[in-house]
Amino acid sequence: MNNDERLLYAYMAGIIDGEGSISISCASKEKPYVPKLTVSNTNYAMIRLFEEKFGGKVRKRTFKTDTLRSQAENWKDGYEWSLIHQKAANVIRTLFPYLRIKKPQAIVLLRLAKLKHKYN
Repeated sequence: MNNDERLLYAYMAGIIDGEGSISISCASKEKPYVPKLTVSNTNYAMIRLFEEKFGGKVRKRTFKTDTLRSQAENWKDGYEWSLIHQKAANVIRTLFPYLRIKKPQAIVLLRLAKLKHKYN
């Protein structure tokens, strides 16, 4: 790994620490617990960077209630990038050395991914 790639990974880990979520999601009754990684922000270029580097899904965040819509007239659009299952675990493995704040959540996600891989 070259220095530019290390800097990029450190930058992306910082974004996950500040704007991301490392969680366990309920995908369906058949697969009730899955590792999930998300990053939300109003800066589309930042979100797009994650999609370009790691794949996943980007969606535009919408407001679900009329109250929020009326308050949001001057708000910027929000975007969310997400990955689930082993793809989320692979990203966490790559960025793990650079995480600072969400390292405990990353450990739990990696343990779940390892268990799911072992028993599937």
